[in-house]
Amino acid sequence: MNKSNKFSLKVWDLPTRVFHWALLLAVVGSAYSVWVSQDMVWHARFGYTVLALCMFRLVWGVVGGHWSRFASFVPSWRRTRDYLSSSESLVTQPGHSPLGAWSVYALLLFLLLQVASGLGSDDDVGFNGPLAPLLSSGWVSWLTAYHADVGRWVLTGLIALHVLAVLFYTLVKRQGLIQTMWHGLRQWPVDAVASVDTWRRRLGALAILAVIALGIAFLLQLLPA
Repeated sequence: MNKSNKFSLKVWDLPTRVFHWALLLAVVGSAYSVWVSQDMVWHARFGYTVLALCMFRLVWGVVGGHWSRFASFVPSWRRTRDYLSSSESLVTQPGHSPLGAWSVYALLLFLLLQVASGLGSDDDVGFNGPLAPLLSSGWVSWLTAYHADVGRWVLTGLIALHVLAVLFYTLVKRQGLIQTMWHGLRQWPVDAVASVDTWRRRLGALAILAVIALGIAFLLQLLPA
């Protein structure tokens, strides 16, 4: 325990932290490749990376460190209402706050929807998703419209809200959320369950990601060119 009588608690294990920053880079790369450089080859590559990372997070949400598991931050309207109605900084748990829980679930859902719609899109110019030849023209049209005109703006809004929330809690509430996601430690007033972060588990996480990436690559090879 440190001088301020707080415990230094391991909240985020290394796989969770690497996932977080890798996903940030993949999303930024995906947006840059289509909005700035207009390179659809790299846009697809970043999309596959986002897919692999999100699928890894779904698995790690079951077998990962304690505070990375979905069971530790199940969204609740009651807890969210109590959290928002509190006039003071409501301390809930070392991991995700009630608002953070909703943010994680929403981002994962819409990132997966964006990737799925991209797989079945056809812009009639230079990009043809690998699933498009297998789908009816109606489905392809709907997925293309969602990917280009709906999903990307929903994601942009969610990401903007996420960034603003992190900045608010960092600059106003003085909670080092960014630092915690970097080194994994959080100062907590009481002793609590720490996330296990051994090298054995880290290698296990790497193996899970490798299997997912190889599986995606294998499935893409089976699809018509």
